[in-house]
Amino acid sequence: MSGAEAPQSPLPGTWHGHVRLRYEHVAQDSLARDADGLTARLRLGWQVPVNPSLEFLVEGEAVGALIRDYNDTISGPADRPIISDPEAVELNRLQLRWNARPSLSVTLGRQRIIVDDARHIGNVGFRQNEQTYDAVRVQFAPQEGLSASYTYIDNVYRVFGPSSPAGRLRSDSHLLQAAAATPLGRLTAYGHWFDFANAPGMSSRTLGGRLDGEWPMTGEWAGQYTLEAAEQTPHGPNPAQFSHQYYRASLTAARSGASYQVRYEQLRGDCATAFQTPLATLHAFQGWADVFLTTPPEGLEDYSLQARWTLPAPGERRAQLALTAHEFRGGGGAGWFGREFDAMVRTGLWQGWDMELKAALFDGRGSRFADREKFWVTLERAF
Repeated sequence: MSGAEAPQSPLPGTWHGHVRLRYEHVAQDSLARDADGLTARLRLGWQVPVNPSLEFLVEGEAVGALIRDYNDTISGPADRPIISDPEAVELNRLQLRWNARPSLSVTLGRQRIIVDDARHIGNVGFRQNEQTYDAVRVQFAPQEGLSASYTYIDNVYRVFGPSSPAGRLRSDSHLLQAAAATPLGRLTAYGHWFDFANAPGMSSRTLGGRLDGEWPMTGEWAGQYTLEAAEQTPHGPNPAQFSHQYYRASLTAARSGASYQVRYEQLRGDCATAFQTPLATLHAFQGWADVFLTTPPEGLEDYSLQARWTLPAPGERRAQLALTAHEFRGGGGAGWFGREFDAMVRTGLWQGWDMELKAALFDGRGSRFADREKFWVTLERAF
């Protein structure tokens, strides 16, 4: 993303900000009317060193709707599709970060947490209202290729905003992760103990492992692979009984500004419950149409192909182009759930502004999942 110099301030420390204007259109076969939203988001923060090893950060966020012909998840209207960008003004981050030594840091307070590629824990950065956490996070990297982290989460502030009953999860959750470089690639082991007092059905224990490595290719091509497996069981106040598995495998080939990926994901279910990832940046996985933000009780299999290119644009800018195709099937012989095609182009404009055009088309004919079309136009700038 292109940026600009931070504005000068008589106060010590540095200011930072981000402004985003987005138009979103949604058409969904099961609803009488389409949704149209034009929303604006301003994020402004201040970061200052307290002493050489301690820094303070405060950041606020405001979301307003210029056109609000959509269901914002709080006040409807129920006959229009959901666009999860309700109007809100709130504190986004308020944290102290202690850099005890180059290999050890501790962050206390309301903070952004993104673990690896955000498949299990993320900030849902695509939506206007970011997901942040009241947490204590300890990160330790004693030597190159070896790292570990522990996180305690007290509250989760979700994208639905402070006015929504679903806007905050009261949490007593723990995250553990350790990673090491091996001859086969980066090997990660993790454990997530989610305990949500006001959402017991989302409470679970997940134990898993992941391997990210490289595979040999000829010429200018470079290959990468990811293998991951996890098991999820009830935890804390969850009264259900289950044991669900998660599997992921992907292969990527890249060369001079182009990459091509084939990926398979399976989230298993038993027709009553299924493997869930409630704190993930879900929009980045299983289709931009967001049909499967909650895993169906039968489980879900996702077969996908993705191509990405970085192309020259006017001046010294670069344009990014992405195309993705998904085929969705239910677990346990539940059959076909639908297919989806996604497309995105993003380019720099002027004075640090970026523009993104994005579309998603989901075809669920023959399944219980309604067809839907989504289209976005976004302008944003960091400063």
